Amino acid sequence: DYRTSRGAAGGADLNLHLGQWGEAALKYYYLHDKDPNYDNPAVVPPANRQLFGLGYNATPYTNLNFNAQVNYLSDSLILHDFFQGAYRQNPQPSTFLEINRLFDNFSVDVLTVVQINDFFETVERLPDVQLTGFRQQVFDTPLYYESKSSIGYYNREFAVTNGVPTGLDYAAGRFDTYHQVTLPQTFFGWLNVIPRVGGRWSYYGEET
Repeated sequence: DYRTSRGAAGGADLNLHLGQWGEAALKYYYLHDKDPNYDNPAVVPPANRQLFGLGYNATPYTNLNFNAQVNYLSDSLILHDFFQGAYRQNPQPSTFLEINRLFDNFSVDVLTVVQINDFFETVERLPDVQLTGFRQQVFDTPLYYESKSSIGYYNREFAVTNGVPTGLDYAAGRFDTYHQVTLPQTFFGWLNVIPRVGGRWSYYGEET
């Protein structure tokens, strides 16, 4: 790319087809901005501006899925200045790894989120593990049971910007579990009534 007021730029996109191990996409872009102050009166980006992106998705085995995104930006305005479509879709792209394993009556999800762009506020999940029990019949009774439980360690990282004091970050562990029993009933062939009883319990560890 060449812009008369901003200078030359370039990069590469690479798409990898890995067969059983899914699809990967890499993107890199760099420019030496001749006028980083252009249309950015509040925050002046550095002259050397770049981005790197990695996307990965795979289902190597039945009911097992991996999904990952890495998004590194040299500054908070590079998408705004040069990639308007991506900026409108997601102005603060995150970096995460998600693993899902599906079973007959339940699923396990593992989500890890980390902050690699310190100018965006991020709640890191290191990791967050969730067990979901799908609605299923309790033996031969008319009752149905479902649940959702999660455990994780969460670290809130505030954005590092001019004028914002440091040392505000905090972290804590959390365990949450929810269980419910329902009794679906149909009357007159069209009226569905679902009485239910359930409960939730949450525990938060000491803040650090």
